[in-house]
Amino acid sequence: MTTSENNERDHSIDLAEGGTAAGVATAARPAAIAEQGGNVDKIRDILFGSQMREYDSRFGRLEETLLKESSDLKESVRKRIDTLEVYFKKELESLAARLKAERDDRLASGKDLSVELKNTAESLTKAIRETQDGAAEADRELRSHVLEQTKALMDEIQTNGKAFLPYWTVVSRSCETPRPIGPP
Repeated sequence: MTTSENNERDHSIDLAEGGTAAGVATAARPAAIAEQGGNVDKIRDILFGSQMREYDSRFGRLEETLLKESSDLKESVRKRIDTLEVYFKKELESLAARLKAERDDRLASGKDLSVELKNTAESLTKAIRETQDGAAEADRELRSHVLEQTKALMDEIQTNGKAFLPYWTVVSRSCETPRPIGPP
């Protein structure tokens, strides 16, 4: 018997115990209906029972298969996500290491260039200073040489001044007004 049949029977017994004739008559009617409902359930069980049990068994297996595949799928996805996470972490570490190495190389190159630039500047300053010193020395030597030549010329003019006097007079007169040199 099913639960609904039991409830109907209990309800009909309660009515029957109520003490009225009408209650007993109504109580007998649900009992008869319950017996017919029970007969219908038996007939249904005979006709379709094996199919229903087969469907229940199939649905049970299908549910178990779906649960197993769902858990397998969850596990597979979780493993793949874990693998991707590990891969991304390794890639990030690799990129961080490469960036650090490149930054260190650039810093070292910058320091090398700075030292090289400083050395070049010092060399250039030294070369400029040497050039200036050389130019100053050459200027001193030239002035000294010109002074010596001037003194020598002055000495020669003083010793041989009378011989150069007519020449100087001619040169000075020729600068004043142009005159032809020769007999008048």
